[in-house]
Amino acid sequence: MSKFYQSGTMFKREKISKKGSPIFRYALALCVQKLRIHSPVFSDYYYYSKIQEGKPTNVAITATTRKLIRAVWKMMKTNKVFDNLKKK
Repeated sequence: MSKFYQSGTMFKREKISKKGSPIFRYALALCVQKLRIHSPVFSDYYYYSKIQEGKPTNVAITATTRKLIRAVWKMMKTNKVFDNLKKK
């Protein structure tokens, strides 16, 4: 999990590292490529949140991959099914 650094009222999160399996990271990126086409939740996050901010494609894919990982972790932790149509 990422670490947080605090300085006064500002919180900073540690940058995403390239630790772990490069094959697994590649597989997650491929999953995100399909999710951004077929899933309304992930496509909205990818396009509206990242691409419209002017982020490069790889940055948007990385951010969407991180969102996917958080969603999978939450499903495993709470033992619930992901609602593809639900937006927060």
